[in-house]
Amino acid sequence: MLNAPLANEKAALAGGFLGHSFNAPAFYYPKPASVRGRILGALLRGDRLTQLDALHRFGNFRLAADVEVLRRHGWPIRTDEIEVRTSDAGRRACVAEYKLEPAGIAMAGEEGQRYGTAALVAEIERKAA
Repeated sequence: MLNAPLANEKAALAGGFLGHSFNAPAFYYPKPASVRGRILGALLRGDRLTQLDALHRFGNFRLAADVEVLRRHGWPIRTDEIEVRTSDAGRRACVAEYKLEPAGIAMAGEEGQRYGTAALVAEIERKAA
């Protein structure tokens, strides 16, 4: 497994999470039923997501692109590299895993929690359809 803290080296060099300060959050909330909204909702509920998770849960092939958009809008999403087993005879591979730190979730406050719940409802409804 690679050294996880170095995965956010650029963010550290930028003075935090890609230059965003917890003192002045500029949070953006996409529509909760959108793919990006359901991704953000999952992160606000404390879920950790890999590309495979996003494909299975949201039908999303471009999780990294959605995470980058959310970061540009102020969300302090952390990227860690984790080692996983592949279906290729158990070969090991490193993949990105995205999460919101507890401090980022706390800064979203009640609005973030309501949004996370609305996104979960949308996720459940989409799976039921």
